[in-house]
Amino acid sequence: MPIPFDPLKRWWVEASGRNPALIDAFRPALLAFVAFSPDREPSVEGCGFVIAGDAQCLLALTTKHVLFEGVLRTQRPLPRHAPSSLFVRSSSITPSIEAKNLKIVWMGTHHADMLNVGFLSSNETLDIACIVCSPQDMASDTLQPTSIPIDTAVPSEGDVIHMLSLDNMDASEISPPDDRSGVGATISITRRVSIRVGVVTGVYRGGYRQYQWPCFTTSIPAEPGMSGGLVTLPTDGRTISACGIVCADNSNDDARSDNHRPGESVIACTWPALALVVPDAMPSTSATPKHTLYNFMRSGRMPMADGGIDHIDVTELGSGDFRIGIRKQ
Repeated sequence: MPIPFDPLKRWWVEASGRNPALIDAFRPALLAFVAFSPDREPSVEGCGFVIAGDAQCLLALTTKHVLFEGVLRTQRPLPRHAPSSLFVRSSSITPSIEAKNLKIVWMGTHHADMLNVGFLSSNETLDIACIVCSPQDMASDTLQPTSIPIDTAVPSEGDVIHMLSLDNMDASEISPPDDRSGVGATISITRRVSIRVGVVTGVYRGGYRQYQWPCFTTSIPAEPGMSGGLVTLPTDGRTISACGIVCADNSNDDARSDNHRPGESVIACTWPALALVVPDAMPSTSATPKHTLYNFMRSGRMPMADGGIDHIDVTELGSGDFRIGIRKQ
């Protein structure tokens, strides 16, 4: 069904142009991932959003493929192993989070900051990743992030949703670095905040096609680079929170050019992210204790998820692995 109460009976609407106040409100919550090639050429690979933190340290979510496919492909255009290899070192299929190879860009209304990634968390079964990052100069007077809480609700078919992401992103070098370390380079980064309105077209708690994690589809076509953005269920009087993360798009060209035709973006539910782990303190080492986001919420060390976590079960399996499940409310 098209968007309810829309007199034009459209399946999706680009609402950014008519809502400058919302753009200013959500811009400080969005991050862009900039990877560097072996020749120090920058490339914007996707986006993410802040779920907790302050000017010293941020916790953010994105999709795993933004890092393990997009960032990794830019950092290592030539694979270190043959496709037929039976054994592959984890370092060969894991993106580098070293500052010279990856930067996170935060842009407010009047200021911008470059951030370094200090920790990356993901698992094998979800297209969700969590990062911990901080200002590259260790402190910033201009970094003022906005946090978007996780929403553990699972939407229903027909629900109106908003997709908040970055679009039209590009990075180019203005002046080269002083040496191979990348120090001294000047780059130009452009992006646009996108707010799209649409409806949920399907809910798949056990996965959908090749997307084998709890997810749902929407009528909104997602453009390249919008992966890692957030999806929210708008409710009057309720804090904006993220029930989903943009992870794929199957829309055809007709849906992109005509919003009277439905697109199909695939959105990962955010509640499974509660099983991801982050360090007890930063900077971290292999010996630093690590806890799930679920336990950080239970202990009050990060904002409680919208919708609560009492219906979420997280079980430790050993060796740093966790199983997570949700009970119907």
